[in-house]
Amino acid sequence: MPSAPSVSELDAYRDRVDRFIADLDQEYYDHFAGLKVDFDLESVYRNYEDITTLEMAQRVGQAVDGSFRSTELWRFACEGYLGNLTRRYEQDAATMEAKLTATLDGEEIPFRMLRPTMANTEDRGKREQIEAIRNDLTDEHINPILLAQHRTTHAAARDLGAESYKELYIDKFGYRLEDLAEQCRAFLASTEQIFEDAADRLFRMRVGVGLADARRWDVARVFRATEWDPFFPADKMLPALEATLRDLGIDINAQENVHVDVEERPEASIETAVYYVVSEALTNAIKHSHASAISVAVATERPVLRATIADDGVGGAVAGAGSGLTGLSDRVEALGGRFALESPPGRGTRISIELPIATPAGLDLT
Repeated sequence: MPSAPSVSELDAYRDRVDRFIADLDQEYYDHFAGLKVDFDLESVYRNYEDITTLEMAQRVGQAVDGSFRSTELWRFACEGYLGNLTRRYEQDAATMEAKLTATLDGEEIPFRMLRPTMANTEDRGKREQIEAIRNDLTDEHINPILLAQHRTTHAAARDLGAESYKELYIDKFGYRLEDLAEQCRAFLASTEQIFEDAADRLFRMRVGVGLADARRWDVARVFRATEWDPFFPADKMLPALEATLRDLGIDINAQENVHVDVEERPEASIETAVYYVVSEALTNAIKHSHASAISVAVATERPVLRATIADDGVGGAVAGAGSGLTGLSDRVEALGGRFALESPPGRGTRISIELPIATPAGLDLT
């Protein structure tokens, strides 16, 4: 068994942990905020591989002195080791979510937009259809990745001296999970009738069915709370934001790093096309351009929306047979838009698209 680290080594470890968490948080934010399609956990873990090894987890475990602080540090070391083993699965699942699409009534919808679409759909039958599509995509493309991740985690818990991931938390970290479960059961038992009465009224009011007849596809619509929409008119939202910040001593219009775009959103088919063109162009640039910088600009200038993706890489991209760029061009032109590619060898690549904010009348997207 490896020896316990010294006090100075533990201090250095804590400093590395803080930087590791900051870099992980940034990667999570960039991906799930939609700033990047790829989810690159591997690079983050690679930069901190010295603190996510089995040996380090075992060494930190040797330093546990019974205090909450030392136990939590050991827990982090173990989670770091497990995360290092499963980073690829988590990365693949998130990237799959970002790239998956569904076709609903001839319209292509990103996977992550299915639940918001369900919440904004009044027709109950249509919500059921969206839920079924979402479940099928999850079962086929995402669940196998998550299952492999969970199996890897449970198997690796044995490396840390526990029979399973659950036992790792109970036996090694001292988490009183059974006590917590008992408290939850008691809370549920004491509030069950109150919940059923309140939820039944809420479901009847918002989706027209009682709790007994409600289904999963009704829940998103219930929390959408459309009866509140009149209290948030679009034309008053920006003045309300400005007034609120002004009361806090902040003039939002004077902030050089804040740009408020309050144009009405384009039609969903146009948004989807822009999303995929930008996503695919970024993926191509990251994989092939060897660029040191990539920029994306999207702006509306009625009646069109323009997007530009540019890099300072090797250039030489060609839209031809077998090229993914041809597919991007076809997607844009099918919606009545224009696609332009500039990629002189050695001088980077610039992709520009222009799309109508509204789908041209009479255009058949099916």
